[in-house]
Amino acid sequence: MKKPILLFVIIFCFTIIINNTVNAQWTQQNSGTVSDLYSVCFTDADHGIAVGINGLILKTDNGGQLWQNVTSATNNHLVTVCFPSSNIGYAAGFAGTIIKTINGGNNWTLLNSGTNSYINSLFFFNDSAGFAAGDNDLILYTDDGGTSWNPRNNGTNINQDIYKLFFVSSQIGYAAISENPYHGVLKTIDCGNSWVKDTIGFCMPFSIFFTDANTGFAVGSFNHIWKTVNGGQNWMGLDSSNGGTYYDLFFTNPCTGYVVGDQGMIVKTTDAGNTWQQETTNTTNSLMSVFFTDSLTAYVVGLNGIILKKGINTSSPNSAYPDNEFFIYPNPANENITIETPQKPSRWLFGEILNIEGQIIKNITVRETHSTIDISGFARGVYFVKVKNEKGVVVKKLIKE
Repeated sequence: MKKPILLFVIIFCFTIIINNTVNAQWTQQNSGTVSDLYSVCFTDADHGIAVGINGLILKTDNGGQLWQNVTSATNNHLVTVCFPSSNIGYAAGFAGTIIKTINGGNNWTLLNSGTNSYINSLFFFNDSAGFAAGDNDLILYTDDGGTSWNPRNNGTNINQDIYKLFFVSSQIGYAAISENPYHGVLKTIDCGNSWVKDTIGFCMPFSIFFTDANTGFAVGSFNHIWKTVNGGQNWMGLDSSNGGTYYDLFFTNPCTGYVVGDQGMIVKTTDAGNTWQQETTNTTNSLMSVFFTDSLTAYVVGLNGIILKKGINTSSPNSAYPDNEFFIYPNPANENITIETPQKPSRWLFGEILNIEGQIIKNITVRETHSTIDISGFARGVYFVKVKNEKGVVVKKLIKE
């Protein structure tokens, strides 16, 4: 069974390299502030939120062309933001602060987290159910939209700090942790009720990202990038050949990923982490968070109010997308997904949904700007949506809850 999986990944990576013909640059946007920004999240191509120091919240409704300051429900630092849907969002940070919006970030209310510990990460499965994690061994879970938060014991000591959460399904998740003298990654297979630690060494992992159920990456201090191919049982070090501390990462497909960090550093891989190339950013500000709205468009935020955007056309992002580009939402999904094209395709887009082994599960056709696909009969796990026409092939990951 391993050979078909390996063959599919190799073909997929080669397809991505062939179709990645646009060498878009990182362009600085006008954030309107010199205050530090720590996290960014988008709900679609146009709508995004960035959060930062002293409760700072910035909002854009036009793909980053204009960022507006939104009144916050706190003056505490906000270091993480998460939107499980277009209207429902959460942000968290200093002194156990968690705030929530129900109207896309226009207004925020303060929630009672029940803790004073620093919250470093949020991860939500849907509008109601999700985790918060942070310093002093903190892991909290809510299933009522943040009205109540219940501690989840991770089985380690109180001196442990958790920097980032990432779940590949509703049951299986990972946490990047600092715990002297050996740092590592926690794993749960029962929705956070119990956790097992895998030690990765003396360097701290600050962020973590999985491209499928088995393959994941972590980044952290002293230029370290780690990779697992067996669901976190073992982590191997990768050499990016660049110095500094890395704070965040994002993969747009199993082969292509970006890492951001100190002194304006962004490094990119197109071969699943085997090699890394430095990107030109024209800034020396430390970069703290990266988020892709699709395979071609990304946002990075950092210190001194820096916001960078990468896209085909930063002034009008939809106008230059290729005819076969598409977006999937919600993702993760349970019953149905919507496949959206930025503009009505000049020709129908044909495609397939494949499982992790590369087997075709469903044939699809995208006829208009929005097409609804029923995935209710799919088993939980990671799938790939492949869309193709005479312009080429685009492949994206889909998670079935």
